Formats: sequence, structure tokens, C-alpha cells
Amino acid sequence: MIKNAILICLVLATTSSLSQITYLGLKEEGNIRFAQIELADSGAYWPKSKIIGDSLYVCTSSGIYVKNINTQVNDTLWSTFAFPNIPIRDFIKNDNTILALASKKTDSLMLLSTDNGQSYINHTSPFFFNHESVNTIRAIDQHPTDNNSLVVLHSGYGVAKSTDFGNSWQALQEINGGYQDLFVAYHPLDPNSIYYCGEFAFFDSYIYASFDGGSNWILTGNYPNHATHCLNFDPTNQNVILSGNEGFLRKSYDKGVTWEPKTILPIYIYSIERDPDNPNHIYATGDLNGIDETIWVFRSVDNGETWSIFFEEDFPNADGAMDLQIKNGKIFLHTLTSGNFMIDIQALSVEENDYDANDFKLYPNPVNDSFSILSKNSIDKVQIYNAQGNLLLKKHLNQSSYTFDDLGLSSGIYFIRASTGNNTIYKKFIVR
Repeated sequence: MIKNAILICLVLATTSSLSQITYLGLKEEGNIRFAQIELADSGAYWPKSKIIGDSLYVCTSSGIYVKNINTQVNDTLWSTFAFPNIPIRDFIKNDNTILALASKKTDSLMLLSTDNGQSYINHTSPFFFNHESVNTIRAIDQHPTDNNSLVVLHSGYGVAKSTDFGNSWQALQEINGGYQDLFVAYHPLDPNSIYYCGEFAFFDSYIYASFDGGSNWILTGNYPNHATHCLNFDPTNQNVILSGNEGFLRKSYDKGVTWEPKTILPIYIYSIERDPDNPNHIYATGDLNGIDETIWVFRSVDNGETWSIFFEEDFPNADGAMDLQIKNGKIFLHTLTSGNFMIDIQALSVEENDYDANDFKLYPNPVNDSFSILSKNSIDKVQIYNAQGNLLLKKHLNQSSYTFDDLGLSSGIYFIRASTGNNTIYKKFIVR
């Protein structure tokens, strides 16, 4: 690792070995929390990142930035790619043509460039201004085989579809949540199936699915006090889909009609991605509810059946991650406040394989009034979270065992995170 990357990691006060994570820059330009305050009147701002070819593209409040991940992976240099000084939410790219969603509520909601970002024009159809509510286009997706067919998630219309690359639009489904609506997509193996998800105004999650091109819709994934932020499709089985929710992750085996719980995680899951070189290996990231100083990545190595913590790092005011991309054995994270980072999967996996989770015990479980933890190695720090991801207790121990008494926890599901040197253990426990 080059010297300036090491110095940056030290300044950011990382607590694990420097080989695990590399700072890639864009901290000021890509600060999502600052942008959310500035753009509050144009709807919730949740920008996306994408890897196309050998380039990483990041949407920000001042345009789209780009970085070559092969030649510049260990530096912090970025180039302005397109739409400078314009807040961009999401985009699609076909060769030199880019269609982007601007974080606005009037005039130029869609911007079109046909010269790879050198210039652009307003490409917003009058269709989007016929609705009385806030005119914000929140997400966009492109048909997997027909570049002219697009779907968008609109704050007023719900889902709309274009078959002429955005010149004209048709409303497909006018129901939306209006709060944290972040995702719309064609099914990559069956584009006649369309999905979108988010959160209703009364704080219940939703997933809507259409299996006939948008003519008819069913409501699934409707759970109280949650939001569904993203879906992930199995590239080999069209019936298998994962959903990322607030505090838990679910899996469907019937193309999204029904969902089964797979794990409870202490974060709002904003991004789920598969390793292109090993699609059964899936990674998820997100943000703890409330103030947080941690970047989290969870992993499944069995196609989403079981999950464990893969990476956990404390950073001052980190506030979690918005997006996760994978390329050539590396994870690229776009955080909410701290910029962009790279994690080498193989380097981190070697350290992980040296650790046996059975060396840590929590007992009894379920818990009545008290419980104990015991570790082969000294426990540096423990944190306890509820099922919503709220931090309830943080304690420094520097010992291998400890008993918790009279915590006053009500009945329910909780999580403990224990740090032992370079390892982190993550366990669920139940209070009766």
C-alpha cells in the first residue's frame, strides 16, 4: 500500500489492520448527509454508485464523479464525469449516452448526454409535471435486453415506463410510499416482471411486484415499522430474490410473492450485491439507525441462507454506507459521510478464516434476568443493540469474561457485538 494511503487510514483512526480497507477519497464531494440537508425540499436524497467496465461512478450533489479502479485503486484522485454542479440521484449509461436523474422537483428532472458527459440537455417529458405532488424521480432501471425500455419510480406517479428512451411515459402503478422509495427494477432474468419497494408514510415496508409487464400488481413484503430499501436477484434462478430491510434480511423462493426471514442485522440495509466471480457469495451494507461511527459489511457464502459479519470498522462520524459494488475481488463502498473505500475480499478472508467463532460464548440464551459472555481472547469492547439497530449499551472490558445483570431489557431479540483484538464477534440473543 502506498504511503499516502497509509497516512490517510491513520488519520481516519482505523482500528483494524491497514490491509483491510483503503480510503479512495471523495469525502467532501460525496457527503450524503450534507446533501440531504441542502436538497431536503426535493425529496429524500439517496444517490447511487455503479461500476461499469473498469470505472467506478458515484452520484453526488455536484455531479457524477468517476475513477478507474484498476490504475488508480490506491489513490484518492477522481474526475468530474458528467453534469457538474448538479445534484444527481441515479443514472443509466449506454456507451456514450447517459441518462441521469437530477435531484430537483421542477424543470430538468432528467438530463441526457450523448457525448459521454461532455455536454447535456434537458430530457424531461411534460408527463412528469402533470401531478400535483412533489415531482421527484427517485430511481431508474433499464430493460436488460431493450435499451429503449425504462422504468422509473416517481414521487407522484409511482412507477412509470418508457419504451422510447424517455421521450414519452406511461403510468403503470400509482401507489408509492412517498418516504424512502429507493428502488425500482426489471427482473434481469424475466423483464416482464417489475419490482419496486420502499416505505409507506405510516412507516410500513412495501414491495410491489408485477408479473405481466406492469398491468397488474401485488403487494408483498409489508411489515410494520420497517422499510425495504433494495432487492437482489439470483443470476441463475429467477425465483430467488433477497430483500434488504431495516434490521433484517428476507429471501423469496417464489419470485417475490412470499418472503422468509433469513437474518436480523443491526443496520438499515441499503445495498446487497453478489460477487460476480462467485454469485453464492453475497455482501450487504447499510447504516445503523441514529448516530453511528461504524462501517459494516455482512456476508453470506450460501446464497443468502446464513449471514455473518465480514467487516466492521470504527470511523469518527462514519454513519454507515449507502452503496456497495464488487469488482475483481474487491468491495467498493460509498459511505454516507466519509467518502469511498475499498476492501480486498481475499486479504480480509484470510484473517477471518483464522478465527473460530466457537471461541466466544453467550449463555444462557434465551436470557431471563442476566447473561454472561466468555471468550478465548480478551474482549476489548462490547455493544448491545435492539432489533431496530439502536445502540443500548457500549462497554470497554479488557477481560475475557463478563456477566451482565439488571439491564432492564424487555422481551425481544437483541444483538451483541464483541471486539477481541482484530476479530469481531456478532451474536443474537433473546430476552424472555
